Amino acid sequence: MCNAVDALRALDVPEGTTSGPRTTCCYEAIWQSVLEAGRQAGTFTVGDRHLTRLHLLDLCTGVMRWYRPDGEHSLDSIVDHVVDTSLLVVEAHRGSHRLRAADLPQTAPMSPVSLDEVADRRRSAS
Repeated sequence: MCNAVDALRALDVPEGTTSGPRTTCCYEAIWQSVLEAGRQAGTFTVGDRHLTRLHLLDLCTGVMRWYRPDGEHSLDSIVDHVVDTSLLVVEAHRGSHRLRAADLPQTAPMSPVSLDEVADRRRSAS
């Protein structure tokens, strides 16, 4: 989950840009792989994977519409909130313990990449 959020945080999207078809495709691929990995590991309980993926996609891309570096919340606090909310959506758990952002290992932030680089990496991985 953190890797997906880090990937979203690292996208170099111009100010004022909202998600377009190309951006959405990249995000959907990220969430599809995260949801499948969590399901296979038995960590996520996901009913309708398609609707869940769309919901998570909207949660993350929505931040791009209103986030401002000089805003009320820091990017780290927003990321923690998005991760906590996402973990609730997929009913993430380890045994009987509900997972929260604080339970997950911290990952080193990714360096910013452009959407072209993300699309190139995705094509080369397939």
